[in-house]
Amino acid sequence: MRFGLLAKFSIISAVVLLFTMTVFTFFNIMTLQKAFMDIYASDVDSLSETILRTTYNAMLSGRTHEAYEAMEQAGLQEGIVNIRLIDKGGIVRFSLIPGEIDTYIDKDSDSSCQVCHKDEALLTDASIMDRTRVFETADNTEVMGMTRAIFNQPDCYTGGCHYHPPDANLLGVLDLVTSLEGITGKVAEYRKNVLVELVFLVLALAVCLYYLITRLIISPVNTLLEQTRALSRGEWRLVENAPHDEIGELANAFNDMTLSLKKAREERERWAATLETKVEERTRQIREMQSVLVRSEKLASLGELSAGIAHELNNPLTGIILHASILDRSKGFPEDLRDDLETITGEAQRCARIVRNLLDFSRKTEPQKSMASINQVIERALDLVKDLSVFHNIKIIREYSIDLPDVLVDSGQLEQVFINMFVNASQAMEEGGILTVMTGLDPGGKWVLVQVRDTGKGIREEYLGKIFDPFFSTKGAKGTGLGLSVSYGIVEGHGGTIEVQSEMGKGTVFTIKLPV
Repeated sequence: MRFGLLAKFSIISAVVLLFTMTVFTFFNIMTLQKAFMDIYASDVDSLSETILRTTYNAMLSGRTHEAYEAMEQAGLQEGIVNIRLIDKGGIVRFSLIPGEIDTYIDKDSDSSCQVCHKDEALLTDASIMDRTRVFETADNTEVMGMTRAIFNQPDCYTGGCHYHPPDANLLGVLDLVTSLEGITGKVAEYRKNVLVELVFLVLALAVCLYYLITRLIISPVNTLLEQTRALSRGEWRLVENAPHDEIGELANAFNDMTLSLKKAREERERWAATLETKVEERTRQIREMQSVLVRSEKLASLGELSAGIAHELNNPLTGIILHASILDRSKGFPEDLRDDLETITGEAQRCARIVRNLLDFSRKTEPQKSMASINQVIERALDLVKDLSVFHNIKIIREYSIDLPDVLVDSGQLEQVFINMFVNASQAMEEGGILTVMTGLDPGGKWVLVQVRDTGKGIREEYLGKIFDPFFSTKGAKGTGLGLSVSYGIVEGHGGTIEVQSEMGKGTVFTIKLPV
């Protein structure tokens, strides 16, 4: 048996409503019944107090028959079942039921005694609820019993006609039993009214839910179902007047899907109509890819050739460094030329490192890392390039952060990176400009940041994704295309990154991140 969406919603809503309203009604009736009982118990207690005050003078003067007559008159009121006067010895001195007079009341079996004799100790100051009991009589009538203790007062033990000693506390008990028929009738009437209201409320909610579910859910879902069936028949129809809710979002998504399917079908038809053209286009693309592969193989060969050349250059550079060292130790070498000799030695060693980096381009080597200040590494690189002719019209601005932590780097490799970037920046500012070098920490404190900013001509947007590729250069015959590629490899070998931003006519910014 198939249940529709409306049936499921109706059944679930009905069950939830019935359960909720039943629990609510139950607790409501119980609360009202307790309130009625509390009020009725208070009224009965007040009545027992009135009886005691009415009979007080008669009992004090020893006119017990007048007190008993007053109790008999009080017992004529509607709802009073019995009035008993029990002395402290448990003997019934008065009762509306004649057979109970002069009988003994056992405190362990009689309910009127148990309210005060619950424990071993006697309760001389019990609350109204502690002195109240509800039970059924022999004819199955539900009644309420209210017990009130009669305490020994000065008038009782000082009067000449009384024998109560002063140390006696309790003289007796007044037990008043009243019918609960009125209370139970009111509760039953209230229960019936609440049940009737509950039925009407459930019916009203059911009608409203039926209308809302049909209007807001079932009808839009049926519309979507019909549109889906139409779509399966090849009819490109859209859902109109979609509501502004989740169903409306579903309808809009259905419309988007319909348009996408229609577009895909039209695209497929166009592909089928122009298959030959597409095949030719694909063949052309394959040929272009083959050309790229051929160029890549040539570039790979060029890389191997460069590695061979770099290997060969190591020998003359080694000779230069060796002879420079011999001259440096020679006592006859002019002292005024020793600074130039040190420059020759340093530059030759740097060339040797560059050659090694060129070899590293095709054969990765691990950097020789040690703790170093990034500001000092940058400053050594600037000292090597600032006196070059290309820097004569360039203003260098240093914005170093003085509280940077040292980083674990190969200082020589990083000097090469910064020298390469400074030279590239100077070549981009042929007419002069400003070179700004900034250092700092990222907000999270996990990266040391170095920014190299120039005010040169900038890099075209289409070149930004290629400048780190090997042998790619925008300098024509002046560049080898290895500088940024080697720099990228060095920074990556240190666990860092290089990012570039550029705008034509305004300059370029390289950002280097090194892990702390």
